[in-house]
Amino acid sequence: MIPSKTLFDLPKKDNRHHWIPSIFNDDLTDKDEETGDAFYQTQSSWVMVFRSGMKPFGKKKWPVVTTYILLAVMFMILSGELLLSQQTSNEFLELDPFNVMLGPSIQILIQTGARFPPCMRPTEVMQPDARYVCLNTTLSTMNATWTTLRKTDNGKATVPGILDPISDPGLLQNSSCSLQDICGMSGFAYTLVPDQSFRFFTPLFVHAGVLHYLIDACLLWFVAKDLERIMNPIRFAAVYILSGLFGNAFGSIFAMPTNPFMGCHPSISGLFGCSLIDLFFMWPLVRQPFRHVIKIMIFIASSFLLGLLPGVDNFTLAGGLIGGLLIGVVSMPTVYNSKRYQIMIWCIRLISLSMYLLLTILLWRTFYQADDPGKSCTFCRYVSCLPIGGFCD
Repeated sequence: MIPSKTLFDLPKKDNRHHWIPSIFNDDLTDKDEETGDAFYQTQSSWVMVFRSGMKPFGKKKWPVVTTYILLAVMFMILSGELLLSQQTSNEFLELDPFNVMLGPSIQILIQTGARFPPCMRPTEVMQPDARYVCLNTTLSTMNATWTTLRKTDNGKATVPGILDPISDPGLLQNSSCSLQDICGMSGFAYTLVPDQSFRFFTPLFVHAGVLHYLIDACLLWFVAKDLERIMNPIRFAAVYILSGLFGNAFGSIFAMPTNPFMGCHPSISGLFGCSLIDLFFMWPLVRQPFRHVIKIMIFIASSFLLGLLPGVDNFTLAGGLIGGLLIGVVSMPTVYNSKRYQIMIWCIRLISLSMYLLLTILLWRTFYQADDPGKSCTFCRYVSCLPIGGFCD
């Protein structure tokens, strides 16, 4: 027989709890608390803990709006990527080399907003004054040209990569573009000075392909829909964007400079962090809270397996988690039963917000001032990829 205990110890009538928001003025009465989803959980066994998924412990009182908007925007951008691929190469999907995410080429992803350091700051690997293969150069045209003009090294033919600079005069005459043309997105303010800092933000809506989008959409729906209902759509959107920005800033320091990265994984990691903060804020009311901590940590560890896929990196996921923890302290609602506790919570929130701003500035300065941040950790690439099929090259 399933015991009738709930996940929470119900508060006594003489000990009222009030909902303290971080941005807006929402109040929660005892009656509201008793209607929260956590109260209809019938037991705190391991089975029920995992069956509850990522449901937060607060009362759901807001509609799901931002999550639907995000999914729609990401789908429209993915559709635009595939259409652009069809216009430039007569193929919706990149087949040679094959995009395992069922999406367009690297250049298409770069032009639609992927995080790509050579478009954001000067790098040694892709000089702004060099020439590269144009986006509208079809694969058949490139192969025909390179077959005629390629050079041999020890009897073996060498063909330049899609992002390798072109030095052969014949190739320069037939088809070549500047780094500014490769990056697209309105180019640079100054022709030879890459300055597209907005690429910390745009990757949150760009995906490497259909498979990548489906994975992100399922994860986002799994984590986000209930969190938004306790946070409200505006506060949820702020958490999504700020944790994603922090994750991309953190990941850009360790990433290979010529590997584009995209996807909303850092924001999803940030939402996992918010779930942890929600649990800690409601800790005194939750039965078996350590079991829920273990559950969330297992979900987080599982999500890091996605960091081994092309176009995703685990450093960005880790950064998103850190950013989500810091912003979660600021944004997640909590309960309190004394003025002293309320003051303590707001002091912690102020400290957390200050740490977020300070660390973000530090990460940006490191990215823009270091000659090549990735050189300080040559083995870091293997944290974010499987050393098979050339994924780490």
